[in-house]
Amino acid sequence: MNNIHRAQQLIDCYNKEHPNAGGCCCSGRQIPGPTGPTGPTGPSGGPTGATGSTGPIGPTGPQGIQGLTGATGPTGATGSTGPIGPTGPQGIQGLTGETGPAPTLAVGTVTTGAPGSQASVTINPV
Repeated sequence: MNNIHRAQQLIDCYNKEHPNAGGCCCSGRQIPGPTGPTGPTGPSGGPTGATGSTGPIGPTGPQGIQGLTGATGPTGATGSTGPIGPTGPQGIQGLTGETGPAPTLAVGTVTTGAPGSQASVTINPV
C-alpha cells in the first residue's frame, strides 16, 4: 500500500468517526488538526535566570592597519668626546712630484783656518 493511499484512509477515518476529535482510532496514532493562530505574547518582567558560563575565547583576528607616526621629540644633548683611537697603518707611497728648478747659488765668504784644519764656506742664494 503506498503512502498516498494510506494517508487517504486516515483522513477518511478521521472525518467519519471523529469529526471534532484530535486523533483517529484507525491507526492508534494522533493526527494533529490544523494549526491555529499564534496567541498574544505573555507579560514580561518575570525573574531572569542565572547567567551561564563564559564560552571559550575565539581565535585572534587579523592585525589592523598601522596608526599614524607620532611627532619626533627634541634632540638630546651631545655626549662627551670619546678617546682617540690607535693610529692606523701607513698608506701607500704617493706619486713622485715634478722636479723643481735648479737653485742658483753663489759662493760667499771662504774662511781658512790653521794648516790641517777644515775651511769654512758661506753659500748665498742668487
